[in-house]
Amino acid sequence: MAQRIPPVPDEQMPSNPHARRSGISRVMAHAPTVMPSYSLFTEAIFARLSLDPMERELAVLAALHLEGGEYQWVHHEVIGAELGVSREQIEAIGRGDFSGPMFSERQKALLAYVRQVVKNVRVDDATFAAAAKHFSNRELVETIFTVGSYMILARITEVARVPPDPPFGIESLRAAEARVAAEKAAGGGS
Repeated sequence: MAQRIPPVPDEQMPSNPHARRSGISRVMAHAPTVMPSYSLFTEAIFARLSLDPMERELAVLAALHLEGGEYQWVHHEVIGAELGVSREQIEAIGRGDFSGPMFSERQKALLAYVRQVVKNVRVDDATFAAAAKHFSNRELVETIFTVGSYMILARITEVARVPPDPPFGIESLRAAEARVAAEKAAGGGS
């Protein structure tokens, strides 16, 4: 299938030094009033959460499986693996198995929470209580922001039919972490 929304050419891309020249970035650049702020939002997800990075990746993979975000899946398979998500866990999530023996009780609680956030919007009391047993209020809200972000990205790539880029790997995550660390060292940010 042909791409529905063409990529913005290099010379028309916003002058964001952190923007990757990926297929999705080139489509998102059609919204120049939103893209710079969204880039800061995704940097916060990559580098400022109190939610453990490996658990963030479990949540991202689960949301992408549930939403059909193929473009991001290939990238987060690699990032997740580099952060400690096992091949068995990635394959289980890809099958929709969020409660198999390859997951700890904490991870099962997170994945059940993500499933309900994505599929139901609301989370039932039992699922919320199980997640709250393992995660702080901050981490629960960060999970919602993370999942919501990837729901947006899945919709952009699927509606626009953005062809897949080769997996970026962990370098974009490490670059965001380095920017945040430099900002903290200079006395700014949290």
